[in-house]
Amino acid sequence: MKYLLAITLFMFSTVYVMQVHSDARMYKGEENIYAQSKNFIAQHNHNWDFKRSATGIEYIPRFGEENNFSTISWFNSDGSLLFTRPTSALSWIGFSENEKYLIGLSNIKVMNDHQLVVYSNGGDLIHKQRIYIRAFCLPIENYNELIQKYDSELNAYLKYVPDESQSDLWFDESKAYLWTGHPLIAVMRIKKVKREMALCRLPWATGSFRESTSNFIQWFDSSSPKPKLEMLDDEPVGIVLRDLLGTYFEIPFYTDTYDEYGKLLPILQTSPTDR
Repeated sequence: MKYLLAITLFMFSTVYVMQVHSDARMYKGEENIYAQSKNFIAQHNHNWDFKRSATGIEYIPRFGEENNFSTISWFNSDGSLLFTRPTSALSWIGFSENEKYLIGLSNIKVMNDHQLVVYSNGGDLIHKQRIYIRAFCLPIENYNELIQKYDSELNAYLKYVPDESQSDLWFDESKAYLWTGHPLIAVMRIKKVKREMALCRLPWATGSFRESTSNFIQWFDSSSPKPKLEMLDDEPVGIVLRDLLGTYFEIPFYTDTYDEYGKLLPILQTSPTDR
């Protein structure tokens, strides 16, 4: 079935860049943004006006079927729909150079767990990632020891944590970086564990990254991010794009740190792109 798009197509969306670090009010924007390549068209829309949205919207999984307030769609150039998927609130969308992937970037932080998403041309969500500037950090061996020590507490806690909220860990060759929402941080607070953990800047968070109290995180050149996926064995393993100053930087994609049952796995890799 064909859906004719009576729209004016834009390659890039216009995004207002916040320069301040405090929020006068909660973000309640409604966006409709588009992207076009040689053979395809993409559309994303979201409604973050919580006053007019359903009660309890903050508890609806962003990538679940219940989400009808934020979607992304992929069309052929003739307007025929390939797929529509629920997604997080995005600020920019665009196709990869080979037109096999659709990339979504977001400056929106409030009620929005993921600021980076990648979809395949088959409609699969290939990657989703939270973008943040600072996190608790500790040596990888200490992280592995702690998840073993508090295994039962973590299992109990994870039963009540949505899967899409579990992307709160990133690591490099020596350190694990835990966002404040990571289950281990929650369990340590509950257990009142007094263990030294430094607050570190993420290795890929350039000096131009900015964020407000709760609404926004500014981390890419919203007028022309020029993202390029890094590939390994024909799979995306990272992304290179321009920051707020137009300087290119790379974010390696983290590997899965949960098993099929949602249990935390120890970090065994020496690099987040080792596969």
